[in-house]
Amino acid sequence: MKDIKFTTFYLSMMVLFFIGLAILLKPASDYSENENRTLKTLNKYNVSDIMEGVFQEDLANFLCDQFPKRDAAMAVSACIKTMLGKRDMQDTYIGENHYYFEKVTDDDINVENYKRNLGRLNALCENRDALSMTVMLVPSSGVILSDCLPAFASIYDADALYDMAELMLEGTMINPSEALRAAHARGEYIYYRTDHHWTTYGAYIGYTCLMEDGAYTDYNPTSVCDDFLGTLHSRVLLSDAKCDEVFIATEDAAVSIDGQSSTLYHMDALGVKDKYQVFLGGNYGLVELEGQGNGTLLILKDSFANCFVPYLLSDYERIIMVDMRFYPASVANLIDTENITDVLVLYELNNFANDKNLAKLTM
Repeated sequence: MKDIKFTTFYLSMMVLFFIGLAILLKPASDYSENENRTLKTLNKYNVSDIMEGVFQEDLANFLCDQFPKRDAAMAVSACIKTMLGKRDMQDTYIGENHYYFEKVTDDDINVENYKRNLGRLNALCENRDALSMTVMLVPSSGVILSDCLPAFASIYDADALYDMAELMLEGTMINPSEALRAAHARGEYIYYRTDHHWTTYGAYIGYTCLMEDGAYTDYNPTSVCDDFLGTLHSRVLLSDAKCDEVFIATEDAAVSIDGQSSTLYHMDALGVKDKYQVFLGGNYGLVELEGQGNGTLLILKDSFANCFVPYLLSDYERIIMVDMRFYPASVANLIDTENITDVLVLYELNNFANDKNLAKLTM
């Protein structure tokens, strides 16, 4: 019996050794299109990195990211867990009606950073009396589609965050939750099933909350694909996922992205995994758009604004979008030099709470 246990242990160690060796010898992949993220690679290390555990942690992440046939292994693992009744895996809830939800609980919200970010918005408006600021923070899909969450799933308290913003913000605060819940009650398609973003119609609901008398009134969407599997599905890779459909609702338009000519819609993105990139081609530091309205609007944003901004082209003569993750210059100088009349802050609520890049607003 001892010989059998020893042999089993020895063989297991040999298998793990050769798997690890195979991972180290094969060329490392830098990017996972399926997960839409950069994969871990190994850097140069010194003795202090080993003593402090930096190398060991990086090696563990490297072996996990570079595991052979990793996607297939993830899919099998998720399938087994689902068969056993598990609905919480890889920071993702497997919900009803083929919905996947990003798992964001109260513990994941940096409340102190949220307060600092609200204060930074107030500071940006100081000594700029002519500047009008509006803040719209979009609730996560799990907040609005709570009836589709699995039993006992926990989601952060969005109402508490909105109440805090109402008290602290000096500008106008718009909470689209009620309108989104009403649309969901009507059976409208307002969030993607397999991705964390709101859909083109969800963004339109947000537009009507922002612009009660907006110039865009004829919502007539066109389907551009019906085989979108988003980033939440990529975390679990279950085979029974229901693909999402992507719509556009305005004419294409010329834009400038980081100083280069581009277009509002990037149809070539329909051929890649992350089809949400059809809107502006992704996220960039500075995007400029010419509209048919009046005034200049600055949008401080995350990716939720990408499918939202087309509706605003009828309301403003010029729109400048800034993503603080990729914008190195001064936003205050941009406001002063570009004759900006209005500022819209448009983020997913939990992203705004945790975003450290907004610290650059007051630099």
